[in-house]
Amino acid sequence: MIENKTITNAYLLKTGFDDAYFDCKFITCDLSEMELTNTQFEECSFEMCNLSMTKLLCQMNDVKFMECKIVGADFSTVNKNSTSLKFDKCNISYTTFIGTNLHDCLYSECHIVECDFTDANLSRTVFDNCELSGTIFSGTNLEKADFETSHNYIINPTANRINKMVVSESELKGLVAHLNIVIK
Repeated sequence: MIENKTITNAYLLKTGFDDAYFDCKFITCDLSEMELTNTQFEECSFEMCNLSMTKLLCQMNDVKFMECKIVGADFSTVNKNSTSLKFDKCNISYTTFIGTNLHDCLYSECHIVECDFTDANLSRTVFDNCELSGTIFSGTNLEKADFETSHNYIINPTANRINKMVVSESELKGLVAHLNIVIK
């Protein structure tokens, strides 16, 4: 296990990862196109890192991503017991979260364009001031999720669990888009 270490400006190869990281910081690291297999991250942060096209077959608990590029990554293989992920000012476009159990997460000021949250558990997740155009929600648990300050999402209430989901009045159109009606 690697503990309390800061790793900076590194291009990390697949063979360069140990089995577990605790309270570590990864700063401006390039993890693009990696397959993080059987790795555990606990109380770690990724700052200004590139995780584009990365496949995450790992455990993540209390992990923060700050100003990271996470384009086309695959979170669908993150361990089902992963908890408390936070994304701040990240570009998460074209990423898949299919079937994930990532409830209680925080996405703050993120660009989440054309992502796929099909069959994911996003209960109690907060989307704070995020761009969500083209993002797919189908069979998704959005109970108590908060979209109040986010925009450009389309969520079909009949195809998702939305009990006590919070939305802004200005974005209600995204909940009736499937009805093909004109709102003036």
